[in-house]
Amino acid sequence: MWLARVIDIVVPFAMITAALTVAVVVDPGETAMGWLLAGATLAAGLEVHLLLRSGRTPGRWVAGLRTVDKNTGTPIGWERLIHRFIGGVPALGLVTADLRSGRDPVRADLTEGHSADQSVRTTVPPPPPELRPTTVQSAPPAPRTVTSRSAVLLVSESGRSWELRRPALVGRKPADPRLPDVDLIALPDLSRRLSRTHLLFERSDTMVWATDQHSTSGTKLITPDGTQIRLDAGARTVVPIGSVIECGHRQIRVLAHG
Repeated sequence: MWLARVIDIVVPFAMITAALTVAVVVDPGETAMGWLLAGATLAAGLEVHLLLRSGRTPGRWVAGLRTVDKNTGTPIGWERLIHRFIGGVPALGLVTADLRSGRDPVRADLTEGHSADQSVRTTVPPPPPELRPTTVQSAPPAPRTVTSRSAVLLVSESGRSWELRRPALVGRKPADPRLPDVDLIALPDLSRRLSRTHLLFERSDTMVWATDQHSTSGTKLITPDGTQIRLDAGARTVVPIGSVIECGHRQIRVLAHG
């Protein structure tokens, strides 16, 4: 990252020097300051534009880095930045991916043949590889059935949990205009094997279902006895309590208590 920062300082300095040289040669009078300001503005504006539109600057391009939204794996963009300043979106969450050590999050190939070791490595630690639902470790043992009084929990491999009280969409940036009354669970996944809207969870008084939302990489159900089931896209599938759902490179365990 230090190399990118050095280059991103050198490039504007070179543009400002060039503008000042032109000013001295063309008109050594009072307009030299105007040329200097123009060069500084152009240099700064160019770097900001490149960073927002592509996640890269001259320094990041040389160093093989790209800065993207940690939830969607896409460049932040002018629109989101403007909305941030007027209070329309939450605080920006950015992460810088090292393209030399993994796939480009903007141009990731989502074909079935890719393995987990091809995912983008970032400058922040990835989630733990094993499922450790730390936030519910003190909860009573999970029953194998659900009752109307049961609290159903969706627990990610990082330990974060959500209570399933109504339908919930899971993905990098889930949304579905056909399902306005749902909870949205956004999971960071710079490998982009997790689709924007990947999976739908639902529950009744006695049952939990999962439905793959025609995701690119598919969804796998691993039952408590170790049976692995590939979910058919668009087909509602019963999820036994204690099962693990694999979607992209993320895992969600379905637990219940009460």
